[in-house]
Amino acid sequence: MTAGSPPRSREVEVELANRHGLHLRPATRFAQIAMKFRAEVTVVVDGQEVNGKSILMLTSLAAERGARLKVILETALLSDGEKVVACELARLAGADFVKTSTGFGGGGASVADVALLRRSVGPTMGIKASGGVRDAEFARALLAAGATRLGTSASVALVSGPG
Repeated sequence: MTAGSPPRSREVEVELANRHGLHLRPATRFAQIAMKFRAEVTVVVDGQEVNGKSILMLTSLAAERGARLKVILETALLSDGEKVVACELARLAGADFVKTSTGFGGGGASVADVALLRRSVGPTMGIKASGGVRDAEFARALLAAGATRLGTSASVALVSGPG
């Protein structure tokens, strides 16, 4: 990242498969991997956010088997190549779906991005198109491109407006 460039955010949602949850051994391994990255790594479980580089904070989550850990791709801030790599990492991590945007990254969902994500993750992984979904025509285009869910603050307009 160059000076003055916008921060890049990637969010991936995974489900804990370990029957003992995020106890000391997997928390230690996760933190060791997270420390290799210069970026901030945040883990969210049931709305509680902690530093993914802190073993103590990770174990304080008391995340049990089946808990859903969320990790988002700010597609507006990434090149197509970065989007493909991020999708592959999310898929390998066991994510249930990838999401296009938090809504704070300077852009939102696009039909082209959703189509690229669909090609990258394959037919079974979910894609949440989020950010800028304000009318039914755009929503239908995102779904046709491969989105399996939509994130919108305009849900009333989507179901009651023209189109």
